[in-house]
Amino acid sequence: MENVLSLGHSIMSGTKDAMVAGVTGNGQHRVHAMKIGTSGLGPLLTCLGLSLSAAIALTKGAVYLDLGETMNLALPVIPVLFPLFYKVLAKDGATPTAARPSSSFWKRQFSIRFSEMRFLQRVLIAVALSLVLKFVMEGLFLYTFYRKSGLPFEALFGRWEDDLLGRFLRGDLLVVAASQVIALLLIEAVLLTAVGGLWIGATATGSGTAIFEGLFAGTILAFFATLTNLSLLYARAATIASAAASLFGSDYSQAFALAGPLFQVFLYGCWTLVGLRCRTELSIHRAAKGRRPSPSHSQ
Repeated sequence: MENVLSLGHSIMSGTKDAMVAGVTGNGQHRVHAMKIGTSGLGPLLTCLGLSLSAAIALTKGAVYLDLGETMNLALPVIPVLFPLFYKVLAKDGATPTAARPSSSFWKRQFSIRFSEMRFLQRVLIAVALSLVLKFVMEGLFLYTFYRKSGLPFEALFGRWEDDLLGRFLRGDLLVVAASQVIALLLIEAVLLTAVGGLWIGATATGSGTAIFEGLFAGTILAFFATLTNLSLLYARAATIASAAASLFGSDYSQAFALAGPLFQVFLYGCWTLVGLRCRTELSIHRAAKGRRPSPSHSQ
């Protein structure tokens, strides 16, 4: 009888220890998930401010030195500084591991090259997903507009010989067909950054690396977006930013022309944070299911 009681006591204590360990592990994972959100958003806001400050400083220096043409060539490079600023400011939570003496030089070089290939692969896939979503959304809208209008196709969009495909890729057809084009472009920009940022956040390895990849992909997307109808959204953002700056007595209209692309890069980084948070929460849920005691142990 004493053996049975001691055995039952040991089983209950073991189950209790496992539950305590599971709760402790889940708490640590949730704290790590909270750190991802809070520690990642601060550097993103800082980099946004630094990028705008760099654009303002460049504008002020060009005006002072009378280098207007040089400024027009240098301003489009400012969005590239956004991920570079983050690379300098952000610190990945992973501690660096010492190199093993047994690993050869060529093995380390191959590992570095392979990680760079994975980095470029994720970035290019994210940009491709964003662009494909853009064209699919605009194609569905134009098709719906064509079906509801009841007018001939050529009367609405013109003939195929009139560079119809190029006008569609540039977004000119959407500008002609939609009356509230700015609102549609705003929704489109949010969704484009969401699909690419969530993809990188869900597939990247480290938190700092993932956000840097998201900012890099957002910079590439902003470059392509300036060649499409999203430039109208950027122009509206520049007007709003310039009007807000004029309230404080500052006039840097050329610098605030980058407000739209920089904010889109910022959104890409924010959606990458959301993807990281969702992936961390999913891993916590899976770990919690794996730590649950089996029915045979609880009986």
